Amino acid sequence: MVAKDLCKDHYDRNYKYGDPLYIPPKKGAVTKDVLGIEGKTCTKCLTWRPLGMFYANTWSCKICFLGLTEEEFFLKQEKREYEEYLLARGWLICIDCGEAKPVDAFYNNSSAPSKRVGKRADCKECSQKRTQQWDLDNPERAKAQWVLYYAENSEKHLARNKIYNIKKPHVKRQASRRRRSLLQNAISEKYSDPDIADHCGWICGICGKPIDPDLKWPDLMSFQIDHVWPISKGGPDIRINVRPSHQTCNASKHNRMPTVNGIIWFMILLTAAHISGMIPTTEDNDAEVIDDE
Repeated sequence: MVAKDLCKDHYDRNYKYGDPLYIPPKKGAVTKDVLGIEGKTCTKCLTWRPLGMFYANTWSCKICFLGLTEEEFFLKQEKREYEEYLLARGWLICIDCGEAKPVDAFYNNSSAPSKRVGKRADCKECSQKRTQQWDLDNPERAKAQWVLYYAENSEKHLARNKIYNIKKPHVKRQASRRRRSLLQNAISEKYSDPDIADHCGWICGICGKPIDPDLKWPDLMSFQIDHVWPISKGGPDIRINVRPSHQTCNASKHNRMPTVNGIIWFMILLTAAHISGMIPTTEDNDAEVIDDE
């Protein structure tokens, strides 16, 4: 049958469905299958599907509406059900790393509070990595943005930093020491105050007397880090240049260079503490780690 022998309706049916005698189902007509399940025929794939496979007020099924294959659609549906399962237990999936993480590992999404329980699609770790990479790629724009941000929120940051410094004073001291050493173009490395004190047996490197770890600032006998070679005179902020001390001893020493006798006396006390067992040796620490493993 040639096209010129067809009327307009049959020509359109032949062009659209490949059969001029095919009568398409009425749009939106709901029918039931042998099991009594209500559904309707999709106008694109011409397949009868349950009503749950259609969006509201649409005549094409969700598969055709989204432009997916049946396999892709059902895989997407399984993923959505898995996300709902995790969400009910307080977990979300990061779209960047694909890992399931607690809700607290995601930043709040103020622009769309109704989606994903008000959380962003990427976790904090991935968001921070992307921000850091953008700062490296756009240093001038990043600097301008940070300057503007801190200028507009200076009071807020001062109040937050004050609370943080009260809760974690040792972190503030460590950052201050690193900053001072960098200003002097000296070497700096990360270390924690408790590690230095434990390694030296909580013995003051200046007076040789024990330090009470329960005492806190501003007690004059509380713990402080002393730099044998002072930072103000170019001393490095590294483990071999620091020692524990009393606050009053450190203040009285000021930034004077140590005497030879003082260094020798501290090394004798440290060696005696190791021999007496007050301080575990490196071999003992390694053995403990091996036993734990």
